[in-house]
Amino acid sequence: MFNGEQLASTYCRIEGLDQDPNGVQIEVHLFGFENDDPVVKKKEYTQVDSKTKAKKTIVKTHWEFNYRHSMSLRAVHPNGSIIFDEVPASIADYKLYASADETRSHPSANANTLVENLQPKIVEDNMSTINWMLNDKLGTTEQKRDVEIIFVKNKKGDYDDLENAMFDAKEGYNMLTSRSDEAKAKLSSAIVAWAAALEEGDMDDKNARINKKVIPDLYKNLLLACALSEEFTKAEDLYNATLRLDFSRGDENDLKEIKLLVDDLKERHKM
Repeated sequence: MFNGEQLASTYCRIEGLDQDPNGVQIEVHLFGFENDDPVVKKKEYTQVDSKTKAKKTIVKTHWEFNYRHSMSLRAVHPNGSIIFDEVPASIADYKLYASADETRSHPSANANTLVENLQPKIVEDNMSTINWMLNDKLGTTEQKRDVEIIFVKNKKGDYDDLENAMFDAKEGYNMLTSRSDEAKAKLSSAIVAWAAALEEGDMDDKNARINKKVIPDLYKNLLLACALSEEFTKAEDLYNATLRLDFSRGDENDLKEIKLLVDDLKERHKM
C-alpha cells in the first residue's frame, strides 16, 4: 500500500547529517493498520421552538471506531550495536475516530470508506512523529522558540528606557542564529537597561516607576536574555535574587520555567 523508498526519503532523513551507506542504519517497521468494527453512535437532543415553546426530539448520529497503525523505530550503529529500538506509545496506543454528527437516523458516509481514507493519513501522521523522534535523538534540527519581551506602555515617555530595551532585545533575538556577535551586542544593551531599572525598583511603593508590578517582568526579561546570550552565571544569580522577593505565584512559576531553560541551555553549551 505504501512506497517504502518514498517514505524513507521523506521521513527518515537526519537533519544536519549526510547520508552514508556505511553510516547509522535507520529502520522503521510498519505493523499494519488495525481498527475495531465501526459502530453507529446516536444522540438525542430536545429542540424547543422559541415562539410556540413546542418541543421535539432531534436525533444525531455518527460513526465511531478505535484504530492504530503501530510502528517501531530502530537505529543501528555501523559496528552493529543498537543505538535505540522502541515502539512509541503515542503511535502504538489505540485512538478513537468519530465522524461528524449528522441529523439523521443513520450516518450517510460509508464506514468502510472512512476506514480506507483514514489509513494513509495515519501513516503520514505517524511517520512525521517518527521523523521528529529521529531528529530529536540524532539530528541537529534548528528549533524555533517563541520569545516574550515584556515592557510597560509608554504613553508619557516615562518608560523610554524599557521601550528601547525591548526594541534592542527584539533585534538581538531575530539575529541570534545568523549574526551572533551583533545579536549579543543588542541583547547586552537591553540587559544593561533592564538591570539599571531594577536598581531603582521599590517593591513597597506602588507609585514608584519601577514598582512591584514591573520588577518581576524585568527579571523575566533579564533571565531570558542572559540565557540566550550564554551568560548562565549571571542568569542563575538573577534567579536566586528573585527567591528573596515577594512575587505572586504566577510570576514565580514563570521564573521557574525560564530557569529550566537556563539550566537546559547551560548543559547543552557544555557539550
